[in-house]
Amino acid sequence: MQFQFDSKIAEEYGVNEAIFIHNIYMWIKYNRANGKHFYEGCFWTYNSKKAFAVLFPFWSYDQIKQIVVSL
Repeated sequence: MQFQFDSKIAEEYGVNEAIFIHNIYMWIKYNRANGKHFYEGCFWTYNSKKAFAVLFPFWSYDQIKQIVVSL
């Protein structure tokens, strides 16, 4: 599966936030395609800030925390 980065989201929320949103969107689409993590009528994904720091080594833990707070 390939997903396109949405520059309109970057304009509205910021580039870092758009990258983060894109990652969440990708995992929700993956879970939908695989029938995983379906609760209360929606497909979900989850991760800790520590795990996101591993996925995005170009952001510090504190930067990830700020991105989450800003969203």
